Amino acid sequence: MSPGRLRVALFASAVLLGLSVGCAESAPPAASPPVPSEASEPPPRESRPGHLEGRNYALDYPPRWKVVDEPTVPGVDVQMVEGGGVPGVAPTVTVASERGFEGSFESGVNLFELGPISAVPDRKILARRPVRVEGAQEALLIDQRGTQYVRDGRAISPDEMRPGDEPTTRRQWTVLALSPEGVAMNMAMAAPADEFRANRPEFQQIVDSLALRP
Repeated sequence: MSPGRLRVALFASAVLLGLSVGCAESAPPAASPPVPSEASEPPPRESRPGHLEGRNYALDYPPRWKVVDEPTVPGVDVQMVEGGGVPGVAPTVTVASERGFEGSFESGVNLFELGPISAVPDRKILARRPVRVEGAQEALLIDQRGTQYVRDGRAISPDEMRPGDEPTTRRQWTVLALSPEGVAMNMAMAAPADEFRANRPEFQQIVDSLALRP
């Protein structure tokens, strides 16, 4: 596999973030490979309440959402959870990005939609729509739904399932975006399906505020 093709695969398959698992220790590496970030780059910082600023992107988020000190998904830039909830169980937003992306946007989208199916076998894509992201040459919002299993308030992977585990249906928006300078980003906004409508205005606020950095 060429370096460019590898970058496409890592970017695109990186996160069924909200629909796979909520804890890094339970995430099977093959099911949700992380997007690489530059090792020396610090995570986005809160430059004012409700605003994250980083080298690759900036975004606003509702004040009642909390930035997770130690993200539960490996390889992401930042993770936020509604109130003081449990990431991957409560409504959760996770963002991953990289610079120097060499693949085409179309290839990245195709790879994201095709895999990794093993993480969420019943994943269904409900809709796709272009979105405007400041600084991006192309951006797409993918609306999807799938089953997640929870044990003792913790999201678990399909590999960990056993009798008595509680299935929950989660719905997720994923925004994939690419800038002319090769800044690639995917952002997942997920919630239990019966709560998604209530969270949708806040998810839309985050999408509308998103900007990629050259």
